[in-house]
Amino acid sequence: SYTTFNHTNLVASATGHQGIGSELGSITDANGTSKQLDNTGTNSAGDILQYYTYHFTYGIEKTISNVSLTSNVATITTTGNHGYSVGDRVVIDLNTQTSLNGSYTISAVTGTTFSFAKTNNNIASAADTGKASDISMSGGDTYYGYGYHHYTLDGSGNSPLAIGLLGSYGTYTVNNHTTLGAYTIDYVADTVYGTKDAVYIYSYNDASAAGVGTKNTVTGFGSNDLGSEQGIVTDFSGAQESFNNYQKSVNGLTSAATLQYFQFHFNYGEKQTITHTSVTGNGLATMTTSAASTYHVGDTIIVDKITGYTDLGFDGSHVITAVDAANKTFSFQLSSWTSGSYSKDMSGAVVDIAGGGDTYYGYGYRSYNSATDGYATNQHIYLAGTQGIYTIDYAYDTTYGTANQVSVYQYTDG
Repeated sequence: SYTTFNHTNLVASATGHQGIGSELGSITDANGTSKQLDNTGTNSAGDILQYYTYHFTYGIEKTISNVSLTSNVATITTTGNHGYSVGDRVVIDLNTQTSLNGSYTISAVTGTTFSFAKTNNNIASAADTGKASDISMSGGDTYYGYGYHHYTLDGSGNSPLAIGLLGSYGTYTVNNHTTLGAYTIDYVADTVYGTKDAVYIYSYNDASAAGVGTKNTVTGFGSNDLGSEQGIVTDFSGAQESFNNYQKSVNGLTSAATLQYFQFHFNYGEKQTITHTSVTGNGLATMTTSAASTYHVGDTIIVDKITGYTDLGFDGSHVITAVDAANKTFSFQLSSWTSGSYSKDMSGAVVDIAGGGDTYYGYGYRSYNSATDGYATNQHIYLAGTQGIYTIDYAYDTTYGTANQVSVYQYTDG
């Protein structure tokens, strides 16, 4: 007979060609172990794969400047007021007196010191460097993720994760360091899909006083189960900072840039450079171009970048009402003109999109710092050197995407 497993969340593959009872195949447990399967086998235990979501919250971090230990009571001095309280849980990560590294409950405080019980040889007061992180205080950075944990029911391997604070205080030991914050398991479910011990990060909230909040993208991964993850946060200006759970959170990103998702299309057409514009009292605009055009009455044109005069209504889409090729002019009616007669030399661009030119469609992510820099729906954009005009079809703020990345997904050959 063949050996099988006694759990249900296994990947199975078996077929038969002579009706029920003829099936043969294999099953694979969450640990990657495969065994043959038929209907005469006996049972033995296998690993179970568990999908989970989680978040990790950094404690309120302070820089350590001095340490001492007398009669099994350690005292830590910080470079400024720490704000910690008696009863708080604090994580210590020192560079010299590493025997004090770990998680403790604070027993006494002053403005710049706090103490806790620690059975250890006395340590004379001395300068040291490192971090203290109060994981009982809210307000630290938080990142969110998911992963795949494997466990056994018979106790021979890992235990399953449970919803709630991980362990007694949510801390974890990684690379001989105690994490600077606490894990909370938000959801668990047995599964047959996923990569054993893989853990991912999909969101980061930078809670620093001048931080970027959630205005960022994050890439984070670990391959040795929960606690092994680390990553990089990129703000919408393109600046980056790395983080992990036992040495540092993100505290150096300060950009106020916002990220915007937009959809667009680009129309190829006949482009001309505008040199002069005149308007009659009833709003009939006549523009002169630097070269003769092949524009026609009834063509749709896009006028853009009339430097210094965009508030007069020139920029945008118009329909040509008259063309004078000999004098290199064309005319169109402004819908709301209240400025009287007008005539000025000015620079700008015009593209005739009525000729059936090619069009391509795409989307992208724009980083901008003020509302006037963001794109608007139906906005027309001319870029110097291009043979056409961009139109923004749709735009909204987002926290996901790569700043200034643009992609094209469709092309129409006109």
